[in-house]
Amino acid sequence: MLPVSARHVWRLRVRLRGALLGALLAIGSTPAALSQAPLQCTVDTLNRVVEVGPDGSFALENVPADRRLASVRAICRQGTASLGGRSELLTVPVGATAEVGEIALAPLPSSPQALRLFALPGRLQARGATAQLYVATVLADGSLAAPEDGPVSVSFTSSNAAVCTIAPEGVVTAVGSGTCLITAVHHGVVGTVPVIVQLGGDADGDGLPDDFERSFPCLDPAMADGAADPDGDSRSNVQELQAGTDPCAADTDGDGLSDGQEAAIGSSPVLPDSDFDGLLDGREPNPGGDGDGDGRINVLDPDQDNDGLPDGVEVRICGTPTCAAPFTDSDGDGLTNLDEVGLGTDPTRRDSDGDGIDDAAEALGATDPLDPDSDDDGFADGFEILRGSSPTDPASRPTVPLVTEAVGGRFAVLNEAAPAAPVLAEAVGVLLSLLNQAAPPPPASAEAVGKLFSLLNHAAPPAPSTAESVGPLVSVQNTAPP
Repeated sequence: MLPVSARHVWRLRVRLRGALLGALLAIGSTPAALSQAPLQCTVDTLNRVVEVGPDGSFALENVPADRRLASVRAICRQGTASLGGRSELLTVPVGATAEVGEIALAPLPSSPQALRLFALPGRLQARGATAQLYVATVLADGSLAAPEDGPVSVSFTSSNAAVCTIAPEGVVTAVGSGTCLITAVHHGVVGTVPVIVQLGGDADGDGLPDDFERSFPCLDPAMADGAADPDGDSRSNVQELQAGTDPCAADTDGDGLSDGQEAAIGSSPVLPDSDFDGLLDGREPNPGGDGDGDGRINVLDPDQDNDGLPDGVEVRICGTPTCAAPFTDSDGDGLTNLDEVGLGTDPTRRDSDGDGIDDAAEALGATDPLDPDSDDDGFADGFEILRGSSPTDPASRPTVPLVTEAVGGRFAVLNEAAPAAPVLAEAVGVLLSLLNQAAPPPPASAEAVGKLFSLLNHAAPPAPSTAESVGPLVSVQNTAPP
């Protein structure tokens, strides 16, 4: 891809609407004098970054212009406060000035570096007893703060529902002896805390509750085996109890790293993907290293090269967590990889929802690139466009003769033409057979066209039909006169 030499110039005007409440970046308008407390802004798109001048104007040089879609991001600072925003998607023109429109600025929350979890009490000694979890975010300066958008933005999971359960509001309830690890996720940042449940006694005095030992076949409540390691993962049974791991399985979460290895590097032995980046802990290259030098080991860093693409996404695109470029279009749908991550679409598929319309076309239009049936009328968006109806109006329905078509991963049967016979659907194994049952319709024959499967009325005289398997498709043909 060759960059063009044309200069893409946008104009910027900043109008403050009160301290930290927000502002508008009106791009393409005449510059205006900035407030007496000016914002210091940068603007970037497609890996081009420029500072905004005091008069509110800026120029982005040599923006790659191949009519791809892109968005323009603004980051502004005013004293210790930060504002940010992103434009709507636009097509970058070739050799011309782009009108980006307006970018709404809003205060940027302080990015949490980690989560700190507290359980009070931390040990439960009766079935049904409860503990309350409290969550604090660790900011870049090491200070603690409550989640900015409240507890509703935090989701919880329990590593072992046989030991304890967790309610959405953070209440832990004891079920059986053992240790459950409660995991909290807040804006992609993960934290864990152990909650110990000890019910009943310890007849052999080995530090393992009797009901805990009875729940695992490799333990014996009549034998002092707290220091033993029956699964060979370098963790004693008492350590497994305290960590909430399985004393009979070397790799409790099945992620390719043993419980002992995870304990040594600091990843979670009960979460197969400790950093929620879509990549199993055992598949992270050098899981205990720090590839980008940001202070987080790779297995706990969801973006090892800090390019905005989660490691799991990059592995799906090209095989490693650092190989994909954020501003390229890996699936050729017109959206950059970074914008696809922002939209939630799949950067490895042109049509993420399988409705027959490319993601870029849906992002620019009125349909949803993540919903194959945007108006919920039972017809895929691409099928409606193909048949001339509106994919955003549930009252608009396609009118076609009796035909069965697979479009965009959906299977639609329509019968609008008269005189048409009723249709009976029968399941034959894993196949679906549509048979006309009333006279005088002709019999139906099935034809495989490419990857589609259509049932069409054919002319009389009727004839019996036979079904033949052709590769992965099924063909039903008339074979004999009546």
